[in-house]
Amino acid sequence: MLLKCRSEAMTVNRTKSVRRLTSLSGAGRAGWARAFCALALSMGLGNANAQTSIVVPNASFESPSAPLEIPYATEQLDVWEKTPEPADYDPEAGQGPWVQKSGVFLNIPTPQVIDNMDGAQGAFLFSFPEAGFFQDYISVGGTNTMPTFDFDATYEVGKTYRLTAGFTTSTFQPVQAGATLRMGLYYRDAASNRVIVAETTVMYSTNDFPDPFHLVDFSATVPGVDAGDAWAGEHIGIEFVSTVSTNLQGGVWDLDNVRLIEFESPTLTQPLRQGDEFQFSLLSDAGAVLEVLTSTDVALAVPGWTSLGMITNASGLTNFAHIGGGATARFYTARQLP
Repeated sequence: MLLKCRSEAMTVNRTKSVRRLTSLSGAGRAGWARAFCALALSMGLGNANAQTSIVVPNASFESPSAPLEIPYATEQLDVWEKTPEPADYDPEAGQGPWVQKSGVFLNIPTPQVIDNMDGAQGAFLFSFPEAGFFQDYISVGGTNTMPTFDFDATYEVGKTYRLTAGFTTSTFQPVQAGATLRMGLYYRDAASNRVIVAETTVMYSTNDFPDPFHLVDFSATVPGVDAGDAWAGEHIGIEFVSTVSTNLQGGVWDLDNVRLIEFESPTLTQPLRQGDEFQFSLLSDAGAVLEVLTSTDVALAVPGWTSLGMITNASGLTNFAHIGGGATARFYTARQLP
């Protein structure tokens, strides 16, 4: 879809140039962006609507409600299923019941609240090997005895998926420097095993987490899904699991605001004009090499557009600025190079 903007109105049009892009075959089509989005600068724009937020049930851990009294937390965790207790785990060895390794807590002043929490509650997760929780189409969480089938998103061919969540350490029980946890996207194989598709390791340090009362975002990205991928068409799963070594175990992670977006890669989003400069963000497969192009004539065949240069999108999300791009109405696109 082509997003075209004028100062007096915004209209959405499909144009011949879009059809020409999508009709390319073989190596030609492989080299172009899966999504084509042009942004005109005759007015300030918000999001280009090139991405879709996928609803994750109980994404901000508001259910169940934590008690309004000490300890302001509960081991109950609706929707999310807890990781199974390890065979060698001994609750009698001063480690407590396994079920208490995660749950929800109320964001109260201790001595202050977490300033960017979504809602009134977050989740806690003990920094203990294999402690964690997950959610997919058939997971069973909270007091349920059967799956609710509420989280029914699947990996669609041609789409990229990005999981984001905010993390910090508990101030009551801080995690140790070097402690790690895994946030990941997975699917279930024929034997119902959780198979990781993409993951990111969150490691605690005071440099990365300078303020315990502020969540720090981390993300994991599944690049464009191919038809031959084992997870193509399978249900999406999300997990948060402590991977701490036994010599660093102890303390508690706080986390909140789980977000999952689906987008075509690459995508131009978050446009911003500041005087003579135009800025936007690029979403793509991590490590993708992209060429950014511009034109003042949207009807011009894209091979005739002006190249603004190449950029390697190492993390999957990067920013781009065009000095001189804010003076006149102008259109932009990006293509992923082989």
